[in-house]
Amino acid sequence: MTPRKPNGRAGIAARPLPLRPIRRRVWDAALALAFSGEPIVATLSKRFEIDQVTVETVLVIEGRRHERTAVALRNGIVNTLAIAREAAEDTDVAA
Repeated sequence: MTPRKPNGRAGIAARPLPLRPIRRRVWDAALALAFSGEPIVATLSKRFEIDQVTVETVLVIEGRRHERTAVALRNGIVNTLAIAREAAEDTDVAA
């Protein structure tokens, strides 16, 4: 029997993420820096005194959270419009 392949992340230590309010502040600061031309990750790393990998991870996590919220809102609107169309068709048929 061949030995199992080691996990790719086996040698990488897990980094604790900042608390949620700090992650929100990092996200808000990144949005403010988005059009300034400054390097976002390096600037936020210095400003919040956390390493660049943590800043990148926070930006990905917060971005995904906003993406999930946008998808949920979109699906709610699409479903509401479909229900309204069905109701309008039922009203037209009944009249």
